[in-house]
Amino acid sequence: MQKWNLYALIIATQLASISLAKAIELPWQQAEEKPTVLPFEVPRLHGQSESFKNPVNPLGSAPLIDTDSIYYAALNCYPEQSTFKISVNLVAGYKANTDQFEEDDWPDITDHYIGIVAKMPLYDTTDRSRSRDREYNRRVKTASHVARFAQALANRNYAYREVGIYLAMEARAQARVSQGIVGVDEQIKYLEKTAGAQRNIIKTTAEATEHRLALIAMCDSEKSDRFNDYLVNVANLPKTVKTQ
Repeated sequence: MQKWNLYALIIATQLASISLAKAIELPWQQAEEKPTVLPFEVPRLHGQSESFKNPVNPLGSAPLIDTDSIYYAALNCYPEQSTFKISVNLVAGYKANTDQFEEDDWPDITDHYIGIVAKMPLYDTTDRSRSRDREYNRRVKTASHVARFAQALANRNYAYREVGIYLAMEARAQARVSQGIVGVDEQIKYLEKTAGAQRNIIKTTAEATEHRLALIAMCDSEKSDRFNDYLVNVANLPKTVKTQ
C-alpha cells in the first residue's frame, strides 16, 4: 500500500512540474509575429521609381531659329497703312456785291458772301516725318518681340535639358538613401531642382506664347492665321527617340 502511495505522489509531482513549466512558457509560445516594417521612401517628382542606371537621352540640337525670317514675315504681315493725310490750310475771303450789281430789289442776305479756299501742298514734310517715326517705332517694337520670342524658346530648351539631368540625379539619390549611404536630404535637394526646372519650362513657354501673340496682334486678320502657324511650327521641339 505504501508502495502505491509513493507511485501516486511521484506522478502527481511530475504533473505539477509539467503544468508549471507550461504556465511559464505559455506567454512566449503565443507571441504574435512582428509585422514587416518597410523603410520610408521619398517619392519621385513624377511618381515613377525607375533605376538611375537608365541612360539619359543624348542632347539633341534644337532647331535653329531664323530671327531675320520671323522679323520680315512680321513686317509683311502688317495691315496696309491708312490714307496719307495731307495738311489742309483753309483761307477765308470776304466779298461784297455792292460794287458790281444793282441791289435795290435784292434781299439783305445776298449783299456779301464768304469763300473758303483750300491749299493742299504736293509734299508735306511734317506728315512724312511723322510717318517715318511711326514706321521706325513699329519696326523696333517688332524686333523686340522677335528677340524675346527667340530668347524664351532658348530658355525653354535649356530647362528641358535640366529636367532630364535632375531626374537622373534624383533617381541616384533615391537609391543611395534606400541603401543607407546618405541621408534623405540629398534626394530632397535634387527633387527641388527638378521641380524648379519644370517650373522654368512653364514660365518660358508662357513668355514665348506672350510674344508670339503680340506679333500676331500686329498682323492683318487675313494673314494672321498663316503667320501664327509659322510661329507655332518654329516653337515646336522635334521628337526624340528614347535610348534603350
